[in-house]
Amino acid sequence: MEKTSNRTKEYDLLKQLRRRFAKEFLDLIILAKLSSSDYINGYALIEYIYQKYKILLSSGTVYSTLYAMERKGLIKGVWRERIRIYYITPEGKEVIQTVVEKIDYIKSLFSHLESIDKKHD
Repeated sequence: MEKTSNRTKEYDLLKQLRRRFAKEFLDLIILAKLSSSDYINGYALIEYIYQKYKILLSSGTVYSTLYAMERKGLIKGVWRERIRIYYITPEGKEVIQTVVEKIDYIKSLFSHLESIDKKHD
């Protein structure tokens, strides 16, 4: 019974972490997706995030992030018939390139969590 309880707790914790990751880094997820695609619309982005992270974000969360990114000049939205599609801008490409170049540094920000875990073993 205890193993099942621990597995449930672990599953719940990992689900919470995936959700936090997806929400906190949604702008980077969008830029990464757009850097490997020609364009994307909001609905397709919600679907992509669900498939990749198993998290269903609300349309309000996704569209408010898209609008904020557009105001910052990271993406450009245009209407194509009744659908708004988004493209990455040169500024957005620069941001995602910096993230890629600094990925080792970004990983190191989380490495102290590993050292905490090892202290408890």
